[in-house]
Amino acid sequence: MKILFFRHGQTYLNREQRLQGVSNPPLDSEGKDAVIESAKKIPQGVYTRIYTSPLVRAQQTAELIGSILNIPVHIDERLTERNLGRYEGLTQNEAMDLVRQAGVDPFSATYRPPEGGESISDVMPRAKSFLAQLHQQDEPSIVVVHGAWTQAAAVASNKSHQSVGTAEFYEFEE
Repeated sequence: MKILFFRHGQTYLNREQRLQGVSNPPLDSEGKDAVIESAKKIPQGVYTRIYTSPLVRAQQTAELIGSILNIPVHIDERLTERNLGRYEGLTQNEAMDLVRQAGVDPFSATYRPPEGGESISDVMPRAKSFLAQLHQQDEPSIVVVHGAWTQAAAVASNKSHQSVGTAEFYEFEE
């Protein structure tokens, strides 16, 4: 099975180095341009489907890729980024200050951001279910993803996590 994981393009929150989670900003103009440039590097005729999160930044990324490669886009709720609760919109330093004040380990797999936030462990069942479906379909696919989602997918699949920046991608083959 061949999968290309493509991280969504940049939004104003990425540019300001703020946590997004399920916040729903659109791509900014730099983000759109970067997606287009990266998508042009994807080989034509290899992938047959694009799957994306329902979040606007991911959908816009998927639509840009789909228009360049002329392949259909499918929205899948399981690809939604993790909810960061009240930490969404904060800078990483602001969030870390709050975590330190609370005396918890934010790098623990079971760490849960406050007020409705999700841990990586909470996202893992969604990731595992989605990847199982891809294995079953055995169709070369592009998956537009979010940063924490790929971390959850790696843990759920017992694979090493490959971090990528916005509008960057990597191929995964099993």
